[in-house]
Amino acid sequence: MQEEFMTHPEHRPGPSDTPGTAYPPAPWVLRGDMFGVLLRMAPGSVPAELLPEHIRVRRRDGSVLAAVVWVDYRRGSVLEYRELMVTAMTRLTLPLTGTVLRIWVETEPSMEGGRALWRIPKELAGFSFQQHGGTGFAGSIAVGGTELASYRFTPRFTVPGRWPSNLIIRQDCGPGLRRTVCAMRGRLQVGRGELVVPEDSELAFLNSGSVITHMAIRDFDARFGVRSTDLPADR
Repeated sequence: MQEEFMTHPEHRPGPSDTPGTAYPPAPWVLRGDMFGVLLRMAPGSVPAELLPEHIRVRRRDGSVLAAVVWVDYRRGSVLEYRELMVTAMTRLTLPLTGTVLRIWVETEPSMEGGRALWRIPKELAGFSFQQHGGTGFAGSIAVGGTELASYRFTPRFTVPGRWPSNLIIRQDCGPGLRRTVCAMRGRLQVGRGELVVPEDSELAFLNSGSVITHMAIRDFDARFGVRSTDLPADR
């Protein structure tokens, strides 16, 4: 039987798309779904120019754990938009901790707010997201009409209940770093997926990664930017 997919429109304006307002203040209340894959990147496989200057993201063996995450921020969020981020994970126990290496969003308020409030290097892109009855997911991203990547996820197991999770994002900030806390609660899913990256994409380096797991957080409620602090650089 052919699946019937729900396709979101290419642009969904949020409250701060109105004239005179650049972006909402922190914290941002966000609701939606996220889907992604955790990859082990071999030593030297992540382009050096993507690695932060003041934050250690390499593991002892020189590898990098990269989370490639697609997010759909839906109605009830302070801004409604879609996002793809590649994050170097430096801690996989709670609180999860990482540094965003590349990230794209579809609205200027999100881009400007992410840069100004948390030093997250957001850029603009076009997205196509599809969800099937709250289970399967398919998404793609393009910049200037050129596809950067696509992803499909199918859940195999849903963990009962809604689980709390704190996330810490650490970004380069001048000679030091900015540490930002996100509080989140949602339904956890484990499944199978496929990340497809064209060889001429600037994300083609992800093709060399080894898959650790495919996961999703469904129907999450999050407050991003609960706390943000400037700290000295990693020693």
